[in-house]
Amino acid sequence: MGGLLVLLVAVLSLSPGGDSPLPFAHADKLVHVSMYLALGAWLACLVRKSIALLLALAAYGIGLEFGQEFVPGRGLDILDMLANVTGAALGIVATRFIWNPYQWLQHRQ
Repeated sequence: MGGLLVLLVAVLSLSPGGDSPLPFAHADKLVHVSMYLALGAWLACLVRKSIALLLALAAYGIGLEFGQEFVPGRGLDILDMLANVTGAALGIVATRFIWNPYQWLQHRQ
């Protein structure tokens, strides 16, 4: 499942762009935060090293932004990079401190 989510983010990030159907300016930042929040939360359930995971997701999100320079209708956006890293961090923090799957699993046994 985690691999599919990583692939989905890459496909959506590197698909040709067009006009946004979202109703307000910079609404795409919410999409970036949401995608990376889900990715960060899911992978945080599988990887215990939070800083390493955040660095990996930051590199992934920033790398995909640079890749968008070569996709028609897309381009590199610093605010998208910031939204990607913010979403990943929020997902990791939520998993670690709000809903900790390791403690939940231990209590179920």
